Amino acid sequence: MKLSLLIFAAALATSNLAGADILQVNSKDLHLKFSGIAESNGVPQHITLVDSGIAALQKRLDMIESAKHTIDVQYFIYNIDHAGRLFTQALIRKAQQGVKIRMMIDTSSAVFRLNNVFVDEISRDGGVDKVGKPMIEVKYYNRDSFIDIVAQNFRAHRKLIVVDNQSAVTGGRNMADEYFGLSPRYNFLDSDIFVTGSLVSQMTIDFEDFWDSPLASLPGTPVEPSPPATHRDTSDYDARMNA
Repeated sequence: MKLSLLIFAAALATSNLAGADILQVNSKDLHLKFSGIAESNGVPQHITLVDSGIAALQKRLDMIESAKHTIDVQYFIYNIDHAGRLFTQALIRKAQQGVKIRMMIDTSSAVFRLNNVFVDEISRDGGVDKVGKPMIEVKYYNRDSFIDIVAQNFRAHRKLIVVDNQSAVTGGRNMADEYFGLSPRYNFLDSDIFVTGSLVSQMTIDFEDFWDSPLASLPGTPVEPSPPATHRDTSDYDARMNA
């Protein structure tokens, strides 16, 4: 992942198009101190800097649609809002088409939203492979304890999607409306990079380090939350259960 962060920094440093939504950068054009990245496998890496929130979400959806074999996803924040539902529904459709999907979600108590009820529905909707294994597998990273302050702060602030080990998006955007210009209250100004080239294989290796980590665990058996009292508006509860 360090290599991808270096490329991200280089892309930002070489950008002189402050108002542009998308800036395409070939690794040959990066400053000399980053040139080793392009030459590590003898193949230049192609980088696209994505500044627009809507463009960033569309890029992710396009990547999912293009997937043929595998999709790996890792996020610190994964909300069940407009952006999260669009993204999740796209993943489910590809899983139903035979694409294997792995999702790694951090469980910081301050921001955690993708509980095991949602995960169970996502996994069931995605279907199973020939041996009965879910096409969408989800793991939680570091299910912290309220009484262990050290463990609570050991988080994975990673935002990554890798498709077919051929293309990837990484950067500052979590999976939530406010990272894609969709929130009516506030939105973050952030950036991503879209990468193709041999560097993507290293991103997959880094993802698997987290996936195989002792701190990664399965969500466990879901427990349905109790619905609100009948005299109260249940539309939000129903919408979340049917997302």
